[in-house]
Amino acid sequence: MKRTDLNYSFYYNTLFLLVSSGRCDLTTLSILATESYFTSSARRCYEYFGWSLLRMLNNPNSDNISIGFAQIKVSLWRRFGMFTSRNSILTCLMRFSSIYNNYDLCQRLVYSFSVESLDDVSLLQLYCGRLRHYYFQVYLNNKSFIASILDDVNKNKHNPMCNYLAKDQIIDVKNG
Repeated sequence: MKRTDLNYSFYYNTLFLLVSSGRCDLTTLSILATESYFTSSARRCYEYFGWSLLRMLNNPNSDNISIGFAQIKVSLWRRFGMFTSRNSILTCLMRFSSIYNNYDLCQRLVYSFSVESLDDVSLLQLYCGRLRHYYFQVYLNNKSFIASILDDVNKNKHNPMCNYLAKDQIIDVKNG
């Protein structure tokens, strides 16, 4: 894979916001970067619209859609307490589209797999269901690139990223 294949929009915008808010788990960031590489913003909007329509129709298939930056099934968003059936569609869409909520849920899901005892292949098989070679290659390239960025951040602790940027943008699930 060429360096130009990496999703630089994710690195320069989203990664900065996540790291500046203290969300620095390498595995979680790598999964989000990989999912972002494969799922365009337009496709995510289409998913949000489709989910909204199914939810308005009370279709039980609405829980089977993978949604958000992390591409996690709606049923898992519900199981991990990120929303309830009492939340409005707008509230749910705000949560689904929040990179911070996606990071937090992805991290909780990954750690529910006992990530410490898993290699990357086993972890991604659990996360994706079926691991494809190209997905794995993109993940490894993202992981390597993000690790170098996190190393640079750790070396420059005396000049920290602006922690205040993301704190007010987190959507509180309980008060949402």
